[in-house]
Amino acid sequence: MVIGPLLPAAMDGQRVFNQLAVGQVVRLQLVEHGINGAIVSMVGKLFRASGSLPARAGERFWAVVDSINGDRIEVRHIAPAPPGSKDVALPELARTLGLPNDRATELVLQELLRWRLPLNNNLIIDLTAQLKALPDHEKQVYLAARSMLMALNLPEQAAVREMALDYLLGRPEASPEGQELLNRARFTQPDQGMVQVLAINGGESFGGNLYLVMPRTGNVDVFHDRIRVVLSLDTALFGSVWVDLDLNKGVLWGRVIIADERFVELFGQEVYLLKRWLAGVGFNECSFRVEAGSIGSVAELLGCREEPGIYVPIDTRV
Repeated sequence: MVIGPLLPAAMDGQRVFNQLAVGQVVRLQLVEHGINGAIVSMVGKLFRASGSLPARAGERFWAVVDSINGDRIEVRHIAPAPPGSKDVALPELARTLGLPNDRATELVLQELLRWRLPLNNNLIIDLTAQLKALPDHEKQVYLAARSMLMALNLPEQAAVREMALDYLLGRPEASPEGQELLNRARFTQPDQGMVQVLAINGGESFGGNLYLVMPRTGNVDVFHDRIRVVLSLDTALFGSVWVDLDLNKGVLWGRVIIADERFVELFGQEVYLLKRWLAGVGFNECSFRVEAGSIGSVAELLGCREEPGIYVPIDTRV
């Protein structure tokens, strides 16, 4: 699990500060104590901070943002963050927030952090209560979809969000309006871009959706911008098939997820041929894998993910 509330690493300090929100988890380094607080470093920039802080200068630590006043942040120390650490222990985070240290809380914290969402105790308690009412096999997909919708600037009306949720979860009551809502929405953090959904109809042979996550700018450069492509297919021959592609600065990462493990070897052979073709058109750096698994919603694949060469969350470089 990667703890990264903001993207990307190459972001100027003022912009980082402007996009901070109460409840975000960040990795900081204490530079020096001062009057009424201290100076901390984040993404190589210095900020004024107060609250629960480490004792010694130079210490790296995980913290949750409690308030933002002018150019000062107030934070609560969660745990040390030694060089090389990329996550914070969920029990420590739950303890700091005053939440129960149980499986439901852990699932909620993990998913909210995966989407770089601020942590709010009332929201966490509400989500854990909803999870406890669901069967085990539905909990993760429901939580991922709910979190993705919170990361989008959808209207606040409950009926609107429920319509989008129906579409993401593929419920029988889902309507085309749910797809339209997703296509109009933008991620609240500008650098996460926008999502576009296209329906695919292959008659009796296959059907599904194509999801594109692209920068908000009109001119997209595949060798410089980060682009996500997720293809979801329900096929008559192979069952459920998901193709997840992540292109960042000319480096292509991908995986194919098949519901029926009997077809993993067959798809693996085809992926080898695909890599050869991609190398022929200029994508020399690409990595693919084929695996068996069950995916209930595109929300389980999107969000913040740790993959070599994809990106570095800002709070891992202090």
